[in-house]
Amino acid sequence: MELFGILLSVPTAFVAATVYSFTIQRLAARLAWLVKPALITSVIVLVTLVLEWCLLGTMGAVRSREVIGPQFYAIHSAVFFLSLPALANILILGRPGSGVRR
Repeated sequence: MELFGILLSVPTAFVAATVYSFTIQRLAARLAWLVKPALITSVIVLVTLVLEWCLLGTMGAVRSREVIGPQFYAIHSAVFFLSLPALANILILGRPGSGVRR
């Protein structure tokens, strides 16, 4: 059953990312003051994701949870669900003249 959930999460993530990208592009045109805080928050989320990968790669999941404590699962879940929108923010809202934005 877990494999079925993982299998369905990939196309769902692609659809969600596409919808989010179109939405954030339209909102950025109307709410220009929101772009800079969104970029800063996105960088923080992606740096936290890289730190989590380093921690998990060096110590493993069980040891990481022992070191960080019970809040590890909440942090992991938040970073997991926010990392794709954060990457979309960086790519879409980044530099205005970049080719990725088009």
